[in-house]
Amino acid sequence: MNDENQPPLEGGSTTDDNTGRPQVGPPVGTERHRQIVTLVLIALLALIVLGHYVVIAVLEWNSKKVDTLTNAFNSVLPVVSGLVGSSVTYYFTKSDGPAKK
Repeated sequence: MNDENQPPLEGGSTTDDNTGRPQVGPPVGTERHRQIVTLVLIALLALIVLGHYVVIAVLEWNSKKVDTLTNAFNSVLPVVSGLVGSSVTYYFTKSDGPAKK
């Protein structure tokens, strides 16, 4: 339905003018992001393992069944430990990482 009497729509500028780009905060390097992701995943692994043993101890103390919790732990642990291992390896093997001498 292209009506010839209507003017064309203005779509904006096609120049490479970056002055209108908003700055949310100071730029953060990828090194800091890698460090944060690695530390969060390590903390998650520690929380899962510690939480599992605390809940097991409480349930055993109250003579409750713990097989379902153990099965859930055995399902989650390999996934999280794989993520932690990958993250730690990525963090320490990058050329600009902290292991660089």
